[in-house]
Order: sequence, then structure tokens, then C-alpha cells
Amino acid sequence: MAKDKSDLVFDQIVGRIEPLTRFNRNSLKRNTPNVRVTTGKASWRFNAHMSNNKEEHTGRLRYGPTKCDSPEKLDSTAVQAYKKAYEELPERIRSWVASNERADNKLEPSNCFNGPKVFGHEYVCPNCLGVGSTKCPKCDTGYNICPECRGARTFQCSRCKRLIFSGNKGEEKCPKCGGKGVKNGQRCSYCKNGKIACTKCKGRLTVDCGKCHAAGQIRCPDKCEPLGRVPCRHCDQTGYHHILRIIECTVSHHWHVDLKDEVGEVRGQLNTDLFSLREIADVTQLPPVAKDDSVVREYDIESVITEMSVDVSEKKIELIGYGSKSKIFDFKNIVSILLQDDLSALERGVGEFPLRPWGERNKLFAVTRQFLESEVNIDIDNARYLTEHIVDRNYVDRAKNSIRASLQNLLAANCGLALFLGILAPTLVVLIGRFTGLGETVGGWIFLIAVTVGIVLWVLMERRAVNRVSLELHKDKPEKIADLLGKYYILWKFRGVVLTSSMALLGLAALILNLIMV
Repeated sequence: MAKDKSDLVFDQIVGRIEPLTRFNRNSLKRNTPNVRVTTGKASWRFNAHMSNNKEEHTGRLRYGPTKCDSPEKLDSTAVQAYKKAYEELPERIRSWVASNERADNKLEPSNCFNGPKVFGHEYVCPNCLGVGSTKCPKCDTGYNICPECRGARTFQCSRCKRLIFSGNKGEEKCPKCGGKGVKNGQRCSYCKNGKIACTKCKGRLTVDCGKCHAAGQIRCPDKCEPLGRVPCRHCDQTGYHHILRIIECTVSHHWHVDLKDEVGEVRGQLNTDLFSLREIADVTQLPPVAKDDSVVREYDIESVITEMSVDVSEKKIELIGYGSKSKIFDFKNIVSILLQDDLSALERGVGEFPLRPWGERNKLFAVTRQFLESEVNIDIDNARYLTEHIVDRNYVDRAKNSIRASLQNLLAANCGLALFLGILAPTLVVLIGRFTGLGETVGGWIFLIAVTVGIVLWVLMERRAVNRVSLELHKDKPEKIADLLGKYYILWKFRGVVLTSSMALLGLAALILNLIMV
């Protein structure tokens, strides 16, 4: 027996509700549907446009473009090709329409023009005359005369500068004997007749220029080539420029849907592309209209609209199905509404039982177990739920926060002993080693043993607590709860607390022992 439109809509709703929640079709009440037909028109317009573009580049003309001898020849050739393409365009469009009269193919540039066609002209760079470099404006050979020594390479020594009639020979007074040549009644061994070589010029009477290192010239600041040439910036060192004329065709597509429906949601959903529209409506193509540079296709649209309301948790949700299959695109966050009471109960449970490593958590276990019976809450990060409007963003954020807090509280309540032993065990090992003499026997290894004991105890107790919580929350698939603990980094937080606390306590114990021993 064929199903009517209301059955098709309701089956889609149930297909979302039953796999994702703990509810079934009996929790929904459907009302009498309204089945009607909406009509409209659509148009698909293609506009062909020919262009004659000009581009200028550096370098030689590459293989491909048709080469022209002059800029004038280039322009005239391009204009002729452009005019010819426009003259042929109407006939090409009519020919394409005749071949695609009943098809939904798009008009492409290749249907309008055998192109693009490229013409080019290259010329020598007027700046460097095809060399790729120009004479350096700051030097002739790549070097300039040193501005410090003006090419002399050296300077007269300022300490022992030779003066007219001074008789100075690059010497200065001996600092040991004061220029006397005798010290303590004996001949000075440091100088000769009270004179020593000038300490600045070593007796040469000149010193080397420090700027050019006695070369007399320095490198050109433009860092040009040894021959005094710099790269030509006008042609990027290629020595050539070229001009391109590109004749090509572009086709713009414009699709428009015009519906006379009073419901904005219906108009918005049916205002889609042609191929998506055919899935939810009967689309009939009318004879296309061809012009010199454009084609217009028109379509008649007829779609069956099924409007049905469903009562969910004392709320009425209006849903719309499209086409012969009554396909639903917007589920109006129906799962969020259906599970609102479960989420509120979980939030109250988390608020009533704060995080602490002891105490009974039976009520929190109960509300959390009920909340996680719905698959959507375990896989709450699935983006598909939001795109299909199965749940809303507010519900997702609240659910993630509540699940994280609840699992932390439940695990902490079952990890009290594990936390206690993981923190205290390393300190107890150190203290036992100290007072039994074992610490003196093994030395510093006692701390490694203490940490190892703490880690082993924590791992064993943590695994026991995780298994207990997972089985309590989901007996059929406890591994899903363990995955959630890892997903929200809850175990890593607990491990960080244990490690930080145990190391702090261990350090304090070591400090106290050192003070006692002193």
C-alpha cells in the first residue's frame, strides 16, 4: 500500500528521532497535514561577452602567441580578430541552441568562440638596449676612490709627523729612560741613544688608511658588477619587453526563481539551482530564446508542499516536506526540544553534586545515564546535526558543558582512594626508606622507586574507576563513555592533579628530612 504524504513526512521525523534519542514514534503526535501545490517560473540567462585585452610584460615573447612585427600591426590584427569573433557569435549561439534545445547544458565560452586567441609583439628595452644592465651612475669600474685617503692609501703619522728641519726619522723619546739613553747609570737596553721606533707607525712615518685598508679605493655602494653595471629594473634584466593582445570570450550565468508562494520558507527552499530543484519539483523547460549575444531558458515549476505539525513535549513544531517524496530539509531542532527535559535534569544534577572525591552520586548517575541513552548526546560534536537543524547551537553548548562536568564529578567520586594513594604513596615510600635505612642503601634511587610506586598505584586504581563509571553509565557500550573521558581530557586533568600534588608533597618530605638530619 502506497504511503500518503503525511506518512512520508512522519517517517522522516521518526528516522531522526529513534536512532538518535531514547524516544520512539509513540512520543510524537502528528496532526492533520495540509497538502498543496505551489507553482512558479524560473529563468536561466547566458550572456556572452567578447573582450580585446592588452597586457604588457618584461622578457621575450614566449612560444604560443602569434607574433606581430610592430605595435600597429599587433593592434590591427587584434581588432580584426575581435570583429570577426563578434560577427560569428550570433550564428554560433543559434547553432548551440538548436543542438541543446531540450537539454540543460550550460553555454560555455568554447561554444561561442574558438579561443582565446593571443597576438604579441616584442621589442628591445629602451633603457638598457637589450643588454639587461646599465652603467652604474655612481662608479665606472665597480669601485670609487677612497674618500678618506683620496687614493693615497696612507696618511702621515700624526705622532711622529716629519717637520721641516726636525730631523725626525720615525722615532720618539724612550719612555723607560726619558730619552737619556742611560738608566741607573747604565746604558738603556730598551732604546738606542734615547730613541725608539714610533709606536704608531713602527718607524715608517706613515699609517695605512683604515677605510679602504690601504687599497686606495672602495666598493661601489650600489654593489654593481666588476665592470660597473647595475641590473636594468625596467626589463627585469631580460633586455626585452613584449605586448600581448588577448581575444577571448566569457559567459555569465544568471539563474532566477520566481514563486508566488506566501510562505517564506517555501520560497527560500525552492530558490535553488536547477538540478537540486528537479529533485523536489516538476520542472518543465520551455523553448529557449536566442539573441545575438545571449540565450534565455525559461521553466515552469510545480512542487507538492506537505505542511504538517507535530506535538513534541507539549510544543507544536511545523514541518514542511517538498516534492513527491515530501523531503524535509529543516527539522526545526526537534531533537533539542524532545531532549530538553533530560538536559535540564542533568544540569540540576551537576549543580546539586559539586566536584569532590567522596560521597554518594546515585542521583547524578541516574540523570547522566538517562541523558547518555540518547546517541545524539554522546556524538554531540557531529556537525551534521546542526546543518540539518536536528539540534541547535545552544543545546550543543549546554550539553557539552554538562556532560563534561558530570563525568568529572562521577569519576572524582570513584577516584577518591586512587587520588589519595597516588599522592601519598611516593612520600610514604621515601619516609619508610629513611626510617628503615633502605634509603641509605639505595641512595637517590629511592625517589625513582617512590614515583614508580605512585604511578603504578594510580594507573591500577584509575582503570578500576573508569571501568566502574563506564559500566554504570552504559552497560551495552561502556567504551563510548571511556572515549568521552578522553575526548574531554578529564583523565589528563586528574593525572595532572595527582602528579603535581605528589611531587609537591614529595619535595616537602625531602626538605623536612634534610632539616631533621641537620
